[in-house]
Amino acid sequence: MIPAKLFDQFGRCSPELTSKEVIKKSRKYFYIDEAIRKNLDELEIFKNLKNYYDDQINIDYEEFIKRLSKLKNKVEQDSSINNINNSINLPFILPIIKDHTDVGKDIDRLLIPQLGKSFKNKFPDYDFVNHCKVNLEGNISVTKESRYDGIIENLKTKNSVGILYLSLNEFSFPAAENVITKLPEYFYLTGPYELFSALIGFPGLLLRNEKYPPLIWMSSIKDNTNPNIGYFIEPYGYNLTFNKRPHFNQAAEYWWHSLSIVD
Repeated sequence: MIPAKLFDQFGRCSPELTSKEVIKKSRKYFYIDEAIRKNLDELEIFKNLKNYYDDQINIDYEEFIKRLSKLKNKVEQDSSINNINNSINLPFILPIIKDHTDVGKDIDRLLIPQLGKSFKNKFPDYDFVNHCKVNLEGNISVTKESRYDGIIENLKTKNSVGILYLSLNEFSFPAAENVITKLPEYFYLTGPYELFSALIGFPGLLLRNEKYPPLIWMSSIKDNTNPNIGYFIEPYGYNLTFNKRPHFNQAAEYWWHSLSIVD
């Protein structure tokens, strides 16, 4: 039976929605500092995205806020999902990529370089490190279950405005893919475009002085050579890293997935 509330009081997606591997009761050992909520400045996020994506952002701040408000209202009006607002969530804008042909190419040529610049500018003493040294073009595919085609189909023509919700903490890949089928159709499993853009807009998301922040999977993509290999962004000390690793369809306390909605 699907629970009346799909997200708990902390904004975490209900583990009862899936029989796949998930840590039922979170210890919150790996977490994102709640104080981040006070530091989320939508104007600063917009300026960062406009600065680093440059002419690939064709909307102004007023339109950004208008579309963001539309998304917030949609979520707030649905009592089955509005607890998701209790999770750490942050807005983003996806760039227009007119020559988009391949997800891996976009990661290599656009997303990694721009996050590197944004992170270094915000934290000059630290680094964003890419540990995937091979060319990713042709090496990444989108998982069918993620609904991610709905994100990609607009990349060439429009700036999608969205919200990323860190609500699938401690879920396995199969659990995340199973849960998305139980949620309203406008939810997507977060992939590289949303996660990189959210961090370009707010590069300090995973920086913590106390305790341990999580690893964030790009839940909608997989490696073409081995579908059990996923891609992620993870803090390492005060640095930020991009990497890949096998997940063996398992759940772990520090492995987080996330959800996105876009307009």
